Amino acid sequence: MLAHAAAQPTTYLGFVRAPFLEGETERKPAEISVTLAPGSRPVGTTILGRVATPGSYTLTILMDATQPGDPFPTAIGQKIDVTVR
Repeated sequence: MLAHAAAQPTTYLGFVRAPFLEGETERKPAEISVTLAPGSRPVGTTILGRVATPGSYTLTILMDATQPGDPFPTAIGQKIDVTVR
């Protein structure tokens, strides 16, 4: 997953859960915590692990994007269906 710069400094804070990776249900979600300045390059987050048992899973990305002067963060969420064969 890539976090991109915006017109103002932006802080992204949240997590990714990938239940199709072995041991994912027993460990805490992968955390995202990055602040990007305007014009900076995208910053990536990678989750590594061995693929679990075949089946259907949901990759979940949940985070907030916060900018200076904005009292309310912007919620960013995505759920992606994943099939392991």
